[in-house]
Parts: sequence; C-alpha cells; structure tokens
Amino acid sequence: MASEPGGITPELLRAIGIDPATIRDQVIESIVVRAMGKYHARDEDGWDTGYVSETELAKHVHAHIDKIAAVRFAEMIGPVAANVIENATFPTTNSYGEKKGPTFTLREKLEERAKVYLSEKVDSDGRADWEGGNSYSGSAKHPRVVHLIRQHFQYTMQTLCEQLMAEANKQIAGGVEASVKACMTSILQNLKVDVKVKA
Repeated sequence: MASEPGGITPELLRAIGIDPATIRDQVIESIVVRAMGKYHARDEDGWDTGYVSETELAKHVHAHIDKIAAVRFAEMIGPVAANVIENATFPTTNSYGEKKGPTFTLREKLEERAKVYLSEKVDSDGRADWEGGNSYSGSAKHPRVVHLIRQHFQYTMQTLCEQLMAEANKQIAGGVEASVKACMTSILQNLKVDVKVKA
C-alpha cells in the first residue's frame, strides 16, 4: 500500500492492530455499495423524499442479469414443459373428485377443449350465452368456428378491397395527369401567337 511520507503505512496499521487487507476489503465494499446499491432520492433542498431508487449502473446490471436468467430458465424449462405436455394425464372425475371415465393426456384435453370452444353456439357478435351473448329465442346462433371464418373472410375481403382501391386511385390519378399533360402539350403546339408591331 503506497503512502505519503509520514502517512499511514501498512506497518503502522498493523502496529495499531488493524489488518491492511480489512481496510482494502471495506473500501471495495463501500465502492460496490455506492455503485450498485440503492439510494434515497433527495429534493432540490437536499431533503430525503422517501423514495428509494437504484443507481443507473445497478439498473443496467440487473436488467442484463434478468435477460441471462430468462434465457437459462427457458433452456431448462423447455424439456420439462415438453415432457409434461406429452406425458401428463388428467383423469375424468365426477363432482366429488371420484375417477369416472377415461384418462386424457394434456394434448388430448386441449384438443377436447378446442373442439368444445369452436363448436359452441354464439350470437352474431361471437359471444356465447355465458359471455353475455344474446340469448333471445329469435336470435341467430351458429358455431363459433363459423363466426371466426366469417370474420376472417370479412377482414380478408376488406383488406383486399382497400388495396385494390388504392391501386386503382393511383392508376386513375396517373392517367388523368398524363391526359392533362398531353392535352396541354397539344394546345400549346397548336397555339399561334400573332405579334403585331405598331408603327
């Protein structure tokens, strides 16, 4: 440890019972706490506002650590999730929790739920009775899959029509502009200017 002449030296610290390594460790810890720790925000007068904030360095480091942890977690959990999807089973039970009927895998259970969802009767807004759909006897009801197909078809047709109209407008505008230019050119070519000089 370098010191100024007459300053504190490692020998002097040892003589008064302090290990220089302890001082070094405390200095390093203090720097880390100042750089990475939380601090109390203060107003323009220096008063503590009561809000505790992280330093910018700490925020950056923690965000980077979170990204690394998310990637590692995904790498670890992927095979586990795949195993659960392929091998987990769900027995069919009655309202008392007693086993009744066949046992389904998760994939089979999801397929069953999807079939129920897509075949469920909905109103013209795509809502089932339990979702607040129109339950009057005179309202048209059809399977949800029919509603979804109609929506997709309507969206596709609307998008296609908008694209066609935009293209047509470009072509019409271009044609009109070309016609006006051709007409003006023809007029200017046929225009005769008589210049009369007064004596």
